[in-house]
Amino acid sequence: DAKTELRRIYSSTDDAKQTISRACASAWNSVSTSSFKDVDERFNNGFMNSYVAGDTFLNTETGSFEGTEEGNNIDNFRDDQATNTIMRGFPSLSQCNYNSIMCCFGRDRQPNDNNGNCADPIDQNCLDADPADNSNLCWIDADHIPLFSDPFAFPNDSEGDIHCHGLAWADDDN
Repeated sequence: DAKTELRRIYSSTDDAKQTISRACASAWNSVSTSSFKDVDERFNNGFMNSYVAGDTFLNTETGSFEGTEEGNNIDNFRDDQATNTIMRGFPSLSQCNYNSIMCCFGRDRQPNDNNGNCADPIDQNCLDADPADNSNLCWIDADHIPLFSDPFAFPNDSEGDIHCHGLAWADDDN
């Protein structure tokens, strides 16, 4: 097994860990980085901070981005850079004490993707469409939303349909 082989090669567990860590760091340092601005020129740090706060056209517009400038830019990035670069963060992410973020959507804005009840025609069937419900929201930090007290609780299933995705990352750059 791997532990036995490492014991044969290195004099101590610490020596093995340090050597492997240096090798990984060296390998990661040779990988190109990208930023959200590489996806679309408009996606600078200020824009991404606003996006996390729910304040950009990516959050508020209804419809598919397929065939649009930003949709094509996202597709091109995914095809050309997403699989072989390290995506750098932006300032709002550095404020996450637990290296995690949860993004939740209370409406379905994209028609015909089988991920909610938004459908064509958009102007009739997507204005207040429900997302596919995959979560149970218990409470939110609502100090930035004037209509809610902070924290605002949702007992039982009172939040309605909500769709969430989470992302977590390690402190270790490797």
